[in-house]
Formats: sequence, C-alpha cells, structure tokens
Amino acid sequence: MEEFPDFFTENIRKELNMEDIEKMIPLLENHINMPLLHQLSGPLQVDSSQENIIAQCIAYNRSVAKGISHLTINEYQLKYGDKGFSSNIQVPILEMKDGTTTPILRDVYIISHPDDGESIAMNNIKKMPNFKPIVADSIISTTDNNHWRTQRYALNKAFLPSHILQHLFKDSNELASKSVQKLRNRLNLKNHSLLAAPIDMNDFLLALTQEQVQRILLGMPKDFTDETNSKIRNAFNGKGPRGYTREFTFKVWGEIQRNKASYCLDAKKGILGPISAIIGKDNTLSTSTYGNIILAAFAGHDTTGHTLTWLLHELSKYSSFQHKLRKEVDLFWKNHPGNITYNDLKELPFMTNHIKGSK
Repeated sequence: MEEFPDFFTENIRKELNMEDIEKMIPLLENHINMPLLHQLSGPLQVDSSQENIIAQCIAYNRSVAKGISHLTINEYQLKYGDKGFSSNIQVPILEMKDGTTTPILRDVYIISHPDDGESIAMNNIKKMPNFKPIVADSIISTTDNNHWRTQRYALNKAFLPSHILQHLFKDSNELASKSVQKLRNRLNLKNHSLLAAPIDMNDFLLALTQEQVQRILLGMPKDFTDETNSKIRNAFNGKGPRGYTREFTFKVWGEIQRNKASYCLDAKKGILGPISAIIGKDNTLSTSTYGNIILAAFAGHDTTGHTLTWLLHELSKYSSFQHKLRKEVDLFWKNHPGNITYNDLKELPFMTNHIKGSK
C-alpha cells in the first residue's frame, strides 16, 4: 500500500518534533556550505545557522500545509530580494521521501525574474517532485517528461470544449439547477421572509463542485457521490478519518472497472465520464492513475468552489456590481426560457469577466 500514498489524512496533520529535527542535524553542515546558498536571496543568506535553517524549514512547511506558501514566497521576495516580486529566491524545505518517515532537507529555488525563467525553461524544465507524496507520479508530479507528455496527451481529450464539454453541459446544468433548488429549500424563503439560519456558502459550493466532478467528469453514480461527497472533502482538509483518501480512490477505481463499458468519448453515442473513459482503459491501477483520480477529485472541485466563493464575497461588497450582474442574468433567462447550451454562456460577458477576476 506504500505505493499509494494518503497524504491528506496521514501527513498533513504531522508536526515536526524533536526526533524529526535530530534526524536533520547531520544534513545541516553540508547544506550550509552549498555554493548556491550564497548566490541567491533568501532567509538563509542572511542567517545560515542550524537554528535558522530548522526554523525556516518548519515555517515554510507549515505555510505549504495551510495553502499559503505563495504568500510566504512573496514575503521573502520583498524582504530578501532586490527586484521585488521578480526576485529569485532560495527556500529550504523538508520532504518526506516515499516509503520513509525521515525528512530530507533540500532547497526550492523560486525563479521569478522573466529573463531567467525563459532561459531555464528552454532546456531544463520538468515537474517538481514535491507533490509525489500526495498524488504519486500523476500528471502534475511525475518528473519524467515523457511520462508527463503521455498523460497530458491522454487526459487532454477529456477537456476539449467543443468535442467533450459542450456535450456534457445539459447534465451539468441539470445538476446545478437541482443545487439551486436545494439552496432555496435551505433558505426557506416564503414571500421573501428573512433567513432563519446562516449558510456556509463555501461549503455549499465545494459540495456542488465535488458533485459536478464526480457525476459529470468521472461518471460516478448518484448514490456513490451522495455517500462520498462530504467524506472526501473532509479528508482533503485533514478532518476526515485516517486513510479515507486512499479508500475513496480505490472505490472510484472499482466503479470505473465495473462500469467501464458505459464510459464513452463519442458524442454520437453519448459522452459519459470522459476522465473515467480514458483512465479506465487499463485493467490495473497504476500509481499515476491513482494520483490522477485524487487530482481530479481535489483540484477539480477545490479551485472552482473557492473561485465562486471569492466571487460572492467580492460581489457582496459592491452593490452596483450586484445590480449589473443581476440585470445581465435576468436578460439571459428572458432570452433563454428553456434549456440553455454551452455556447449561450457567451451572452454573459459581465459574469465571465468577474469569474476570471476572482481566480
């Protein structure tokens, strides 16, 4: 089971203790003498003592676990760099090597200067291995460029707007309509009466987007999604039972194998579960497929759910934008009283621009 990691419910809650730090001490002397350490800006260039290396590792690793590493990097760029947000910086990190509990001390070099980024990317770019403990050698974490290229070529077919997504739009819209009705029921609005209890819209939107990923892109049955939706979201934020991410992924794979004959990428036959249609061609669960299932369930719902949450937050602060958006939406439904299509969304430019601005 070691080849199928479950980072979310096993490692995300792990805090460094003295035993971890003691394992790091033999690594520090060589690390301090690394040539690049004194050539790039960063917290260790100012203070490369053992104590500061440990402190910086702990601080940066915690920021990664909280999902705010980008803010920490920006802080370092302004504090230690000389080119603002275009400064290249070096940050020490701890990585848990696959199948071990011993942290490995290494550096991340954040290349932000456009000239340096272009020069390095021409011949040396490949994926960073830092996501391997989470999603194995999936499309975002494999360090083998040929392997990445093969995965990208295969999975890209599931997201082609005109060939795939527009044919899924009707089912996706029906799910969204049912979610709107659920929200109305929870609001219990009768003659515009006041809301009895507050609703966590972020949780509501994450549940909606998780349902869309599972039902539309993976082609999971409704009872499966109803049973796993909240559980997998709790696992992703570190609150679920230990090992559930792995359990969920195996369950998805089991559903794919049982229903693989139903999944389809042919619009003439009826597209169903495009991601499952691609990854289900294999009879054995590979580590890359394992990782890509987790990736689809996590990244597929997390980014969209939080983007929509942020959109609502911004709109709540500016009533004039709310009125303009409501006017655009009212006109849209007036022009499309029946079923809408994928191409109809082009008639919502104000909404589209605000969604893009919320990313």
